[in-house]
Amino acid sequence: MIWPDSVVVGFRRALRAKSSVNAPAWWFAAYTNLIYHLLPCSRFTIRRPETITQRRRRSRDFKEWGWIGEIVTLDRPPNAHLPVLLLQVRQPEALVSLRQQVEADRSMRKYMWAAAKKCPNRQLHGICAMGDKIRLYSLSVHDPNVDISPPRITTEGDTLAGDRWSLELLSDEAKSKLHRVVNDIY
Repeated sequence: MIWPDSVVVGFRRALRAKSSVNAPAWWFAAYTNLIYHLLPCSRFTIRRPETITQRRRRSRDFKEWGWIGEIVTLDRPPNAHLPVLLLQVRQPEALVSLRQQVEADRSMRKYMWAAAKKCPNRQLHGICAMGDKIRLYSLSVHDPNVDISPPRITTEGDTLAGDRWSLELLSDEAKSKLHRVVNDIY
């Protein structure tokens, strides 16, 4: 399975942007293009991306940035604008910081628990990305006693820090897993 050129080119541009001022915009464009490739834009859209940004003092470069958005249905009421997938994107440099990984994991779980109440499907899915590395989340909407998978990241004794986001987005493995998520959404 090969990704279309438009998806590959978007991620290559974002990777070249590194930590420039335009990097968040390139990553947003790349992931938006990916979502619209996976899900038909006639039925789904990205709603209310919330920006997570902190700037360095006296610099135009971003110290930490990211955004999280809901992919929602465009069906007619009562199922209109209900979340089916959450997407959180952080800067690639976050992969080397356990603190930023824990923060990304916590915020992803917080948004998933909040969105689960409105999800029309049995499972709410989430994608947490740090650059082109992703981590997939899922939550059983109908069983509130089940925790979100995969397990939480903690700062105490965590030796897998870099391995948590080991799935490279442009790989065949990532494409097949994302297609399974899309099939579950439908």
